[in-house]
Order: sequence, then structure tokens, then C-alpha cells
Amino acid sequence: MTGHGSRANITPIPTDSYSYNKSLDPHTQRIFDTDGNTLGKWLFEYGKHYLPYTTVSYEEFRDNLNLKKEDIIGAVFCTKNYEAVGHRDNDRSEWAIGFVYEEGTVNDGYFFYPGYGVAIKLTSNSIWCWLPQAVHGTSKLDKKLGDRYTAVLTLSEKTATAIENKSKKNN
Repeated sequence: MTGHGSRANITPIPTDSYSYNKSLDPHTQRIFDTDGNTLGKWLFEYGKHYLPYTTVSYEEFRDNLNLKKEDIIGAVFCTKNYEAVGHRDNDRSEWAIGFVYEEGTVNDGYFFYPGYGVAIKLTSNSIWCWLPQAVHGTSKLDKKLGDRYTAVLTLSEKTATAIENKSKKNN
């Protein structure tokens, strides 16, 4: 898993930008350092256009803190072949926005809401959204013929609190 965006920081500065991965080659690290928010901005704009209700909580959070319109609120997490049992996320954002891309053929791999009796068959090159506070998860992937890459934009409670604390210090 890798991530890029704002995050809570245990140092005196409450938030910082980051890219998390155990070993990025110099070229990839340069992309993160100079243009790491491109995917986050793209996810936000597509969410706003195709699923307009998904970005309201991000915009309200940003506006309440008088942050700049171009500031990305939250972080983008990227995974390869992500599988997770049912869980709830401690997120401030009302909705999480995800993007799926597959190389080759990946069978199965449903996204599910057990409490609602809903399973979504994820397909390559598509976006979807979900309520992170509701129990959700994925089924086991059959990745014999390919790999699935997932990117998610969300605002965790820890990150939201850190951004608020930084905003208070700046005012």
C-alpha cells in the first residue's frame, strides 16, 4: 500500500505532506515530490462531476477552515490486489471515492455492504463511492490472470483533526 496527501504527524507540526512506500525508486519518488496530488485532484473532480454528493463533506470541511479551493483535503491511498474483511473506517468524510484499474483479467473481487445486502462487481477503469462508517469490505480476488489497482480518496479522523489543529495555529 502506498499513500500520498496530508496526514497526522507526531512531530510539533500537526500535518505534513507525505508519500508512503517502503522503497520508491528515485524516478517514482520525484513524481510523488513534484506531482503527487494529481491523482487526488482527479479523483475529487470525477467524484464531484459524476457523484456530486460525495464531495460535499470535503468541501464543507475545507470551507469551515477557510482553506484554499485548490487544497486537497484528505489523502489518496493506492493498493495492488486489495482484499479486506468487513470493517468500518474512522473517517471524517461522509463518502470515500475509489477508482479501480486492472491489468489483465481479475475475476470476483466484489465490494460489499453486508448491512445493506449489497455487493458491487468492480470493473476496470471505474469509480465508485461508499460510506466509510458503514461496514464494508471486499471478497477474495481471483488474480491468476491479472492485477487490480485501487486508489481511494478519504479524510480520516486523525488527518482531519491534525488539519484543524494546524489551521488554529495559523490563525
